[in-house]
Amino acid sequence: MNERSSLPRQAALLIIAFAATSILLVGGWALVSRARSAQSGGTVASGPPASLVPSPLAPSPSGLSLPSLGPPSGEQATVVITGAGDIADCTRSGAQKTSDLLLEQQGFVFTAGDNAYEDGTSKDYSTCYAPTWGRLLDRTILPTAGNHDWQTKGAAGYLAYFGAAAASDGVTW
Repeated sequence: MNERSSLPRQAALLIIAFAATSILLVGGWALVSRARSAQSGGTVASGPPASLVPSPLAPSPSGLSLPSLGPPSGEQATVVITGAGDIADCTRSGAQKTSDLLLEQQGFVFTAGDNAYEDGTSKDYSTCYAPTWGRLLDRTILPTAGNHDWQTKGAAGYLAYFGAAAASDGVTW
């Protein structure tokens, strides 16, 4: 492959990396805001100022209810976010192994798409995702649908499984 033919691929990878970083930064900002608000007893912020959010990421996780993140008095809040994509495939054992590791950690979980193979159906979620990563559902924020989740019309399995966390304002991440 010559240098010229690899430029479109490199550009696409750069765009994907930028989008993923933006998603994580926006989610992290929202969590830190919620932690500070919980610590001070104030109202929960609904997300960063619109000027800081790229327009495709404009929906905020305002519909999420998060547990109190306030640290002991006088300590700085720490927010832990861990996640992955290409998660639950009933023909492989990786989802069980990674979810076992996550159960040992504190903090929140995000998904980066392709959560339930093969097609993101409600059955894929109930038989492949729920027994593994589903054990972390109460800690899962900012779940994202991938192309396999969208193989079910309207990402219906994904939306049914994650509910408001998937589309708090009626729009998916």
